[in-house]
Amino acid sequence: MGWFDWYAPADRLNCPVCGEPLLEWQGHEGPCARLVWRQFTAAPVDQRVDPELRPLPWPQPHWLLPTRFSIQSHDCGCPYPVEAFGHTESGVWWRTESVTLAKARQRKHETRAEWAARRRWLAGR
Repeated sequence: MGWFDWYAPADRLNCPVCGEPLLEWQGHEGPCARLVWRQFTAAPVDQRVDPELRPLPWPQPHWLLPTRFSIQSHDCGCPYPVEAFGHTESGVWWRTESVTLAKARQRKHETRAEWAARRRWLAGR
């Protein structure tokens, strides 16, 4: 399993299909150092590693989020992870938007059949 970061949006997001609340979010587009990012905070608030493995200084100055990044939650038990996009301004995560059918895009390693099935799921069919 590869490394990733955890994300804590300011507002609770729900699954766009089943409506269940989504509490745990992960993503692979940040530093991927097992960091915990909280919306409206410029630097990570924690790092989920053994304390003796934390680099000094902590947090590292090069740990930044991209201007747009994808996060996923598997909390609701739907057949696909729920996706949201985070947006940063001046290095601070300011906005989070749920991915709906209108905003969904085919993933890099997703076949046409898988993409069609995920679109049907997002449409509630």
